[in-house]
Amino acid sequence: MKSNNEKLRQAVAAILYHMPRKTARSIWFAKQHGYQMDFGNPRTLDEKLNWLLVHFIGEEHALYVDKVAVRDFVAEKGLEELLPEVYGVWSHASEIPLEELPDRFVLKCNHASGSKCYEIVRDKGSVDWPPVLKRLETMLHMNYARTHCEYQYRTVRPLIYAEELLDDGRDARMTDYKVYCYDGKPHCIMLCTGRGRDLKRVFYDTDWNYLDYARGVSEEDADMEPPRGLETMLRAAAVLSQSFPFARMDFYDVDGKVYFGEITLTPDNCNIQHLNREGQLRLGELLDLKRLTQS
Repeated sequence: MKSNNEKLRQAVAAILYHMPRKTARSIWFAKQHGYQMDFGNPRTLDEKLNWLLVHFIGEEHALYVDKVAVRDFVAEKGLEELLPEVYGVWSHASEIPLEELPDRFVLKCNHASGSKCYEIVRDKGSVDWPPVLKRLETMLHMNYARTHCEYQYRTVRPLIYAEELLDDGRDARMTDYKVYCYDGKPHCIMLCTGRGRDLKRVFYDTDWNYLDYARGVSEEDADMEPPRGLETMLRAAAVLSQSFPFARMDFYDVDGKVYFGEITLTPDNCNIQHLNREGQLRLGELLDLKRLTQS
């Protein structure tokens, strides 16, 4: 049952969704950050991503944030070998033929993220399926455009899909390699480890040197060796990000075999709290908005 605060939040989000974009995103940004951004002179990465949501990102970008449809885009770019195997796609949780799926897999929603939008299955027979399926079915009714004013999700058709379960042997959850790209050029990689227990984010440049971009970590935390497939990731990220002023390309590495994860255009709804001030300013500096306003 929804709390009064949740009902109020959803009511406010519904009102913002129907406002002009600049008004809606101004209110949303101020609520997140505690100040009104200057749309005439955005500086940080959060500010510039917010600017992109107002002036650039829209329904035409739905293909790239739809975790099922984006597979066709990746294949068209000649990178089909990076795609994890998909066992099936369904419009409703009740349609999933559990008996036909392997013992190990991941169920995911194609249109959203967060712990409520997936289920890691390591032993199909030991899962209490009714609450899992009910949760995923509930998430199918969420639309990030309406709930977060992220307009690229407006026309994404919600689906559930089953994907092969990857395992790099490091932790209960896969290590993530998130490549920050600008106009087709990778700038840095955010390494995410310890998901589900002790999440740590560390930034490296493309030569795997530590970058002081993240809160709560230091160079002493940059103790991970580069993934064996780093060069493959960087080449793929460059190819896939050519059409975007900014995009974060997510990958996994299993013994040197690289797998594509997803494309993210507005990380954390333009409220990337794990970045420190240096990270916000440096990553914002790289995002050239003048090129967009002059074209």
